[in-house]
Amino acid sequence: SISVLCDHLNACVLDIRQIWNSEAFKSKRYSHTKASLKNQRSGYRWIDSLLGKCNRLCVIRLDLTYQKKYQWSEAEDHAVTKQECFAHRETFLRGLPEWITDGAFLGYMLKTEFTLKRSIHHHVLLILNGGRARSAMLIANILGQRWQREVTQGRGSFHNVNANFDKTSLTCGIGDVYARDAQKIANLKQKVISYLCKPDYYARWVVSKKHRLFMKSVTRPLRERTLGRPRAVPYQEAAL
Repeated sequence: SISVLCDHLNACVLDIRQIWNSEAFKSKRYSHTKASLKNQRSGYRWIDSLLGKCNRLCVIRLDLTYQKKYQWSEAEDHAVTKQECFAHRETFLRGLPEWITDGAFLGYMLKTEFTLKRSIHHHVLLILNGGRARSAMLIANILGQRWQREVTQGRGSFHNVNANFDKTSLTCGIGDVYARDAQKIANLKQKVISYLCKPDYYARWVVSKKHRLFMKSVTRPLRERTLGRPRAVPYQEAAL
């Protein structure tokens, strides 16, 4: 009956509240939050380091997922395994320097998450030298197709955030980011990087600790001579 169902739902909600307020779960929440803030600060320093050497960055955001019938959480023979999810991730990251030509690739930031709707998926932030890479939307689409066709053998799907974002929005932090554009740099840090670094309380329920959930490449130095006049005013890190 409906009354019995309501009693069961209320009991379930009570159990969730008790677990949420328990000391053990509070400790886990604190460790997740601490790690998130550490990754966030590291990401901010990463962007400042790159902008200190490169006048314009080409910033790409991609979401790498799987088609519904192939998702790991689907109980089907043709669904990807958990091991394949992370093998695909490694293959994609290893291919980036080759796929992004002309020495434009500067680095990446990646966050692996798990939800019931999208199963295991990856949020990717790519930083390119804006003097060598012109179209973030086109490059993102090419990389997404690489993921879909080559890396996952047709089982993957992707969302090109650059193609589905209002470039004129005051909160836009992707695409072309100039060292002189303090507002867009702030958006890149506060809207984009902070989103990738947010705490995730669910992934560790299904992903063992041998797999890292957050990954960031080491900043690659720009050794070649940059074109154009030297900056009149050196890049200054914005206070957030």
